[in-house]
Amino acid sequence: MLPRQNGDNALDADSRRRNFLFLFKIFGLCVFVAFIATIFATIFRPEEDDNTTTGGIAADPNDNNNDRDATSNPALTHVPFASLSTSPTASPTAMSKFQVLQSLFLDLSGDLWLQSDHWIDPTTPCCEWFGLICDDESGDVTSINLSYNNLSGSISSNIGKLTALKELKLIGNSIAGSIPSEIGLLTQLTNLNLSKNQLNSFIPTTVGGMSNMLEFSVGRNSLSGSLPSEFGLIHTPNVSIFIYYNKLSGTLPSELGNLVSSDQPFNLKSNLLTGTIPSEFGRLEAATALMLSYNSLNGTIPSELVMLSSLRRLDLHRNRLSGSIPSEIGRLPLSKPLASVNLGYNDLDGKIPSEFGSLDRMSSLILCYNSLSGVIPSELGLLQRLDQLVVHENPMLSGPMPPEICALRLLSGLVDLRVDCDFDCACCTTRECDD
Repeated sequence: MLPRQNGDNALDADSRRRNFLFLFKIFGLCVFVAFIATIFATIFRPEEDDNTTTGGIAADPNDNNNDRDATSNPALTHVPFASLSTSPTASPTAMSKFQVLQSLFLDLSGDLWLQSDHWIDPTTPCCEWFGLICDDESGDVTSINLSYNNLSGSISSNIGKLTALKELKLIGNSIAGSIPSEIGLLTQLTNLNLSKNQLNSFIPTTVGGMSNMLEFSVGRNSLSGSLPSEFGLIHTPNVSIFIYYNKLSGTLPSELGNLVSSDQPFNLKSNLLTGTIPSEFGRLEAATALMLSYNSLNGTIPSELVMLSSLRRLDLHRNRLSGSIPSEIGRLPLSKPLASVNLGYNDLDGKIPSEFGSLDRMSSLILCYNSLSGVIPSELGLLQRLDQLVVHENPMLSGPMPPEICALRLLSGLVDLRVDCDFDCACCTTRECDD
């Protein structure tokens, strides 16, 4: 029996050895498969999305939970722009408009404003912020008026995103920098008044895009460069242009004559403008005032100005205009509203047109410091409303003063009648004599 027992033991040992080898091969195969799978997973792994969280899990753009970081900041939680509610869920449009107002506040040194009630306050509807007016239905901001409020800094280019804005008034502050070109995106804007600030640089050519403009006022700044011809693209009725007391140079664009509907003042006085007055200005038929004084304009006064049938004030003094005064100015159409003419301090010559006597609403006629000659026409005695006639410093003018004009001293209150020291005039109020 012992030999058989030894044989059985040998068989069992051989069986165990074969089983071990089989299991070892299976294990090796599994390791190999796992290794190959790891390699494939590494090679074909998709790139991680840029919008991943700190833990490496891609952020789902449709998952509202992704707003947790933003809404944890109370300044971004309530953006009450589109309505008067203070809903904690802000729409993208409302958020964008809130950010625009925030950028305006920061760029214009809002912490120094005299009044800034509720500005950037997330708990107050923006329509209740100081200086803002909103549309009742849409909630869009339609008016910003922060005049005389100690604003400084510059106007944010984001202003162009307030596309419903109809009025922007920032008068009498200390705003510097440029007028952003994005202002031209405000196609609903009717009133832009940035006067009495410290604006410099150029007037952007994009002003031509403001197709509903009624008043463009940037007077008393330090704007330079040329006057954009794109102003001629504005065809709204009753548009008025105020760009006085700046540093604009170059010539007057003839395209300005396209503002044919303007029945408001056209004021470009006190700049550095050169060149001639375009004859196209005769197309400004409804303009009530043409003020180009204190520039360096030359050439003659266009006779086409006779077409300005609504003109009440013509002010061209302190330029370098030459030639004669067009007699056509005295032959304006039937309405004849012209009440004030100032052509002083130029190089005009020739005679004073007797046709001025037909301008029956004339109250002020200033022709001093020119080279006018001849006599003062007696027809000026027909101007029953005349209270100022200034003709001194015209050495070639000769007297005496017509009695018809002296009669106005008693009849109509001609209170300012100025001539040279040696001019023959018994009724004149002032004689200008050289020292």
